[in-house]
Amino acid sequence: RLGEKVFLELWVKVREGWRNRLTILREMGIYPGG
Repeated sequence: RLGEKVFLELWVKVREGWRNRLTILREMGIYPGG
């Protein structure tokens, strides 16, 4: 159903240096320049 409120609990794990590592960006589905 649309229009109903939901409660979302989200845990996020951050990997050090992820912005500067192309392999990590590819693992996450993020490709620089696109």
